[in-house]
Amino acid sequence: MAVFAGQPENPACYRSSERDPRFSDILDMTYCDATCLNKAWMEGNILHLSLRTWWINYRESNGKVHKSGDCIDVVVSTNVTVMEPPGFSITSVACPHCGGSFDAVRQKICPYYGSTYHMENEGWVIEEMKLIR
Repeated sequence: MAVFAGQPENPACYRSSERDPRFSDILDMTYCDATCLNKAWMEGNILHLSLRTWWINYRESNGKVHKSGDCIDVVVSTNVTVMEPPGFSITSVACPHCGGSFDAVRQKICPYYGSTYHMENEGWVIEEMKLIR
C-alpha cells in the first residue's frame, strides 16, 4: 500500500515523512516469502521491528518494463498494549470520535469528523522503507 500510494503521506499504515523516490517506478511487486529480523526494540509500549524482505519487482524505465530481485528494508511498529480487534480491516476502519467508517488505506483523516486516525492503535504501521538493490 505504501509503495503504490499516490500520496504516501495519506495512508494510515505509513508514518514516514518521505519515501524512497525509486519506489515511484515500480509497477508490480511479488513478495518472495522471505524475511529476516535485523533488530527488535521497545520504546515505551511501542514494539519496533527492523526487517529485511525480498521481492520480485517490475519497473518501468524509458518505456520498457524491467524485472529485478530487490531487498526492501522496513521498520514497522505496533502498540503492544492494544490487541488488534477481531475482524479488523484497514479498508473499513471506524473513527474513534464519530464512529464513521472509511478506508484508511487511502486516507488517515476521518472524512466526517476531521480527526487523524492512528493505525498504531489497531495494528502494525510502517515507519520506514528503504529499497536495497
